[in-house]
Amino acid sequence: MMNWIRSGLNSALRQPFALVCLFVYELLWGFILYRYVSSLLTPLLHRYPGEGLPSGAGQLFYAESHFRLTKTDLIEPYLWTFAVLLALRMIVTPLLNAAVFYSLERRDLNAGYRFFRGIKELGGIYFLYYAILTVLIAAPLPWLFGIVGSLYEAHFLSDRMLLALLPYAGGYLLYVFLLQLLFMYVQFGRAAGVRMMPTLLCWLGNVHRVVLIALAVGVIALLFGIVAATVSYVWAGLAALIIHQLYPLLRMLFKLWGIASQHALWHDKAKA
Repeated sequence: MMNWIRSGLNSALRQPFALVCLFVYELLWGFILYRYVSSLLTPLLHRYPGEGLPSGAGQLFYAESHFRLTKTDLIEPYLWTFAVLLALRMIVTPLLNAAVFYSLERRDLNAGYRFFRGIKELGGIYFLYYAILTVLIAAPLPWLFGIVGSLYEAHFLSDRMLLALLPYAGGYLLYVFLLQLLFMYVQFGRAAGVRMMPTLLCWLGNVHRVVLIALAVGVIALLFGIVAATVSYVWAGLAALIIHQLYPLLRMLFKLWGIASQHALWHDKAKA
């Protein structure tokens, strides 16, 4: 397993163009989302009653907010804006997946060329894969919402309700985790021109390795994040500023590392 993880790291480090593109995309998305949420929350915080006002002022604020949200169309423009942002992300994400997966498969080509070539050749089918994955992830949600509603009526936000929800939440997260890994391998096969069945058999026959690699890279990324946060807190100053500025780029490197490690496993097993 360590061989695939090391190979994935080496492969990720040889993808500077893809790494920078992912970083810029996440940076722009974070900035847009931050500005949008800030434009919503800042006026509300200015209107929130301070400590010097009577205690009933807070209750009046909540009552007024509830009335305006439920009885007027105040929230509709914000919902439409959020829907547009979500749609844009759902369009761009599979295109970036196509670029990254094609870049990992065709390392013999120029970095920038293979990135955009991947979008051109695989963008359409990867968008279809992404749509199918989204539908499969959302399919259990009505059933889960029904369970949450039943438990809410029975226990009303008590500890027993939270304990009863844990198996369902854990099962759903495991389902989403495995589903995303499965579709990752399907996209590997498509980028390499390998038929669907060998790719699925590769994933099924090596699912334990697939999960262990994903968990190993995820734990390393988590530990690095904890260390970076601790260093920033303890050694406040220039070192903390540098770490804070570099961490988003390193987070994208960990993400690319995880994908490249899985690609190394797939390359050895599916093409053996």
